[in-house]
Amino acid sequence: MIFVCRFSEEYRNGAKTFVNKAKESAGNVDYIICPCEKFRNLRYQHVDIVYEHLVITGMNPAYDTWVFHGENPNMHVHNEDAQVSDTYRMYRDVYDQVSDTEGESPEKIEEVILQELENVESPLYPGCTEYTRLSATVLLYKHKSVHGLSDKSFSDLLQILRGMLPANNTLPDSIYSTKKLLKVFDLGDELEYLEDIEFSESDTDSNSESDSDATTALSPHMKKKTRGPAKIDFVAPIDGKRIEVIFNEYGQPICRNSNRLSSFIGCLVRQMVPLTLDSWHRVESDLRERLWTCVKQQFNVDGSHRRYIMSAMGRSWRNYKSVLTRKIRALVKSNDVTRKLEALKSLKPRNIKSEQQWQKFIKERVSAEFKLKSKRFKKMRLKQTNIHRTSRKGMARLRHEMMQERPNSLITRVDVWICAHTKKDRTAINEDVAEKLKKINEYQRTQVSEDASTIHGDALTHVLGKERNGRVRGAGSGVTATLMNLEALSKSHTAQIKMELKDLKKLFEELKAAFIKNTSKQEDHNETSHKRKCLEDTSHAKKAKTCGSTFTNIENARCRLLDWMGIGKVVGEGTIASRDPLAKVHHICLGPDCWKVWVTIALVEDTHLYRATSEFHVLSDAIGSTIAWPKNYILLE
Repeated sequence: MIFVCRFSEEYRNGAKTFVNKAKESAGNVDYIICPCEKFRNLRYQHVDIVYEHLVITGMNPAYDTWVFHGENPNMHVHNEDAQVSDTYRMYRDVYDQVSDTEGESPEKIEEVILQELENVESPLYPGCTEYTRLSATVLLYKHKSVHGLSDKSFSDLLQILRGMLPANNTLPDSIYSTKKLLKVFDLGDELEYLEDIEFSESDTDSNSESDSDATTALSPHMKKKTRGPAKIDFVAPIDGKRIEVIFNEYGQPICRNSNRLSSFIGCLVRQMVPLTLDSWHRVESDLRERLWTCVKQQFNVDGSHRRYIMSAMGRSWRNYKSVLTRKIRALVKSNDVTRKLEALKSLKPRNIKSEQQWQKFIKERVSAEFKLKSKRFKKMRLKQTNIHRTSRKGMARLRHEMMQERPNSLITRVDVWICAHTKKDRTAINEDVAEKLKKINEYQRTQVSEDASTIHGDALTHVLGKERNGRVRGAGSGVTATLMNLEALSKSHTAQIKMELKDLKKLFEELKAAFIKNTSKQEDHNETSHKRKCLEDTSHAKKAKTCGSTFTNIENARCRLLDWMGIGKVVGEGTIASRDPLAKVHHICLGPDCWKVWVTIALVEDTHLYRATSEFHVLSDAIGSTIAWPKNYILLE
């Protein structure tokens, strides 16, 4: 077909036949590799576009064995172009999906591919002929997925194997480097699916019978036993005690129970929020209220925490949707249609009641439009080189741990960012992070004093650039630049107020000492005067007592009333009415210690009566009436 005129009917019919067979060989997909003269099997295009390119520009003349479009390379054993490795075909298949090749020549693209192949196809160690770096990595990662090894266990296993192998071996040293290598060949989804797929053993409906079939469909020789996805019961505690959760000044949960809150939120949205919604914003208000009520029944939270918790629910819902999409796309690649349908059916969440809705969701996730969207986000993720190691802990909990370890130190977001992007041995996670850490250290050395009042003057902003709207580096989710600046300014003002308060307290102590000193002098002078006056009044009281014992008939005698509180000052005048202890004054007997006196003059009007009544309280109230007055404080004239 290559040597037939492209404008002839025979060529166009042959091009259609070629495209249809290539599409059928690829699993009836809409996008296949374009073998035209321009792209030379380096870019995926829609089948209609591939046909147009074959007619307009023609097929690559060097491509006479169609190994990328379903033809068996063994049919042309003498053709060197057909002798390509599986690794080469794998990389060529995915290169266009993860790389931006717009404007690059085919020769340049081919050079990039060969350089990458030289890296992964290198022997596992010098002299090894059985395993390459890629084949050994794929084999070990498959072992991790089949046997359910954790990331930590797998990294430790890699370290042990590297120590057993000869020097200069090319085996990856961690789970991070392993996934980075596999992502280049688009193997991460297929291999991680073996580990991530969840089938609940507690299901009792018809879906439970297809769980094992779905697992076998993916790997016939392996039947992995799993505990199934985590579930929760939405029942309020019987004893009424809710789980306490501590929040920091930015409204982020910290400490131990924050993990329980995160797990609860993830299970809650997975069981209650359908995945068929277009976005989290489409969740109805009634469902949001039920979600919030479930959280409040289990955890001691209030309305100030609602915004963060609802935002965390949205993130968990999107993550679960992404995980399920990855599983669906991995299953769709299977050639066993029957088992593929059974496995897809077993993945249907319980909150999706309609089978039509589930089929619509699957169709949307494997559509060409969604693949283009996924491709665009893959390119965006590849540009993210500042990878942190906080995992589920997050920046907020990491900052809290650092504050506990260094209680007397000021922990800034720069400190948190550096800790999150370095390993336990204080080395950077990758070369890009190492370069940025170097610039941060240089900036901090050259700056005499950093502007700590806002985030715009610190080392992160200087090295990494201005913060994007809605998030802050090194602060965690739920924190904005405005909120962090306000909190920093609030702390600065609080520190300033504390300093001013300290100065005022010092000034108050000085004034207090001076006042006490002056008061003590005045009290000494007043005390001397008071003692002199008391002596005079006491002599009057003694004289009155003596006179009282000498006079035998003193009724109607004039007298002076002395202050009965002990000072001895003359406070009023009157006449004696009776000395009989049984005589009554205002319905109360005098008793042996008091005399009945008519009050005529009150010299000190506010002097309290010895026996106050409901009508009389002070001496001025009793003028013209009788009162009971202590006989020892009555001076006869």
